[in-house]
Amino acid sequence: MFERFGRVTRVFLAKDRETNMAKGFAFISFADRSDAARACDKMDGCKLMHSVFLVPPLNMRLMSV
Repeated sequence: MFERFGRVTRVFLAKDRETNMAKGFAFISFADRSDAARACDKMDGCKLMHSVFLVPPLNMRLMSV
């Protein structure tokens, strides 16, 4: 799903330690920053089954860089 924006280098799916069930969020890393920015712009608000992709505001994304 995210490969269409560029080379994905890492996917982290957050899971509960006790139940091993997904917590409902993930982090996707890209090889190129511009690919990540394009993915954020295009995927924010997109629906997949019963979920909606939400991308944090730009100022929150810059805090982790």
